[in-house]
Amino acid sequence: MKIKIFILFTILVVISLIKTLSPGLNVYSDRSNKMYGVNLDCARVYHSPDYIKKYINDIHDHGGNYILLHLNDNERFGVESSTLGQTVDNAKIVGNTYYNRDTNLAFYLKISC
Repeated sequence: MKIKIFILFTILVVISLIKTLSPGLNVYSDRSNKMYGVNLDCARVYHSPDYIKKYINDIHDHGGNYILLHLNDNERFGVESSTLGQTVDNAKIVGNTYYNRDTNLAFYLKISC
């Protein structure tokens, strides 16, 4: 019985390590609907727009048909927002990245098409 518990515990630790070593990246495939893609967590870990564009191209090149960008959660609102005072006009700019001056967290800009 102790061996079975040890094996189960080991499996859970390995799964946990795999998730920890690849933060923000969850591969998803629903074969019944033929959806292949990636969920990319941009709320907890800021990824540059160039990095996201590369992901989109990689997914497309490998037959994927969706990407889900998780932009907001209880720790970060990752998109430009005038309600939060998180705009281009009052942002701190470092390189090509815009930061909220109050939270010091990076955010993505709205783009007009």
